[in-house]
Amino acid sequence: AAQAREQSKALRDAITSAEKEMAEQTAIRSRIERAMFDPVSADPRDRNLTMTDLMKRRAEAQTKLDEAEARWIKASEALEEFAAG
Repeated sequence: AAQAREQSKALRDAITSAEKEMAEQTAIRSRIERAMFDPVSADPRDRNLTMTDLMKRRAEAQTKLDEAEARWIKASEALEEFAAG
């Protein structure tokens, strides 16, 4: 029973971690998109970047978001299977 609780907790922690990463990368992507489409209201750290740099940073954020989402799905499915017994 203790081992089962530990395994369940590890999966829930993985889900929480992935959700946090997804939220962070979504915020970064949104901030970069704002700089791309409305430079006047952009975050100061993004205002002076070229469109090429912004596109690269957006792609990096999207890749990290996709990776976090994949981890979230994997951990969620594993937790469901674990709960089903």
